[in-house]
Amino acid sequence: RAALARALPACAVVVHGVAADMVAWLREHLGDCGLISLDNDLLDPTDAAIDVGEGRDVAEALARIAPVCTVILHTSNSTAARAMAEVLGEAGWALARVVPHDDLKWVSEWADLVKRLLPDA
Repeated sequence: RAALARALPACAVVVHGVAADMVAWLREHLGDCGLISLDNDLLDPTDAAIDVGEGRDVAEALARIAPVCTVILHTSNSTAARAMAEVLGEAGWALARVVPHDDLKWVSEWADLVKRLLPDA
């Protein structure tokens, strides 16, 4: 969030750690999205006991909706990344990929990609 705030301070950032919450939010707000960044391995910091689902659940839900923006896949789970790319690509979504590495050093690459994909933001 800090990297994105520095790179694009005028952009609103919405984060969901539970797949079902993100899918519900997207049903209401997808038209407002300029970009979606999706990890497969989700974590709800408020309740470790709940089933948070996976980014693949979100990708499958997005695949049933007409594409409106680019989806960045930023997961280190290569198997899930391939599955998400396949389902989203078949549905016509534009895709980009950033592979997490070196703890959080990859985040600057991700922020640069976001800036390139949202040049007017």
